[in-house]
Amino acid sequence: MTDSSFKIWIMLGEAVLHRPVGGADVLREQLLHLHTLNKQENVSIQLIPYEAGGHAALGTSFAMFRMIDLAASFAYVEWLTDSVYIDQPEDIEVYGYVCNKLMASGADKPTTQRMLMRRIRDLS
Repeated sequence: MTDSSFKIWIMLGEAVLHRPVGGADVLREQLLHLHTLNKQENVSIQLIPYEAGGHAALGTSFAMFRMIDLAASFAYVEWLTDSVYIDQPEDIEVYGYVCNKLMASGADKPTTQRMLMRRIRDLS
């Protein structure tokens, strides 16, 4: 992820800090990896703290892709039995709006880093 032309913005609910799938050691390593990635200039990881309350994407997840060179955007949504790529402009507008709301309710990068480190220490 060191290619500066590639940028990634990841928003995760705070619950990911407390769900030890694979055990505490695995979770600690995963969180340490996120902490390391988030130090890169082209990577932004935001945790959405519990204090944010209900948010625009509560109960769902999606990936939003914007390709500036191609002036194209689409969303990818999956559920238990299927998945779909969404590229209709009116739908993309809704997903873009939700992304903006999530970014506004998420912790900033330094706070996210502190939250990650606090949990990593708790798991040590």
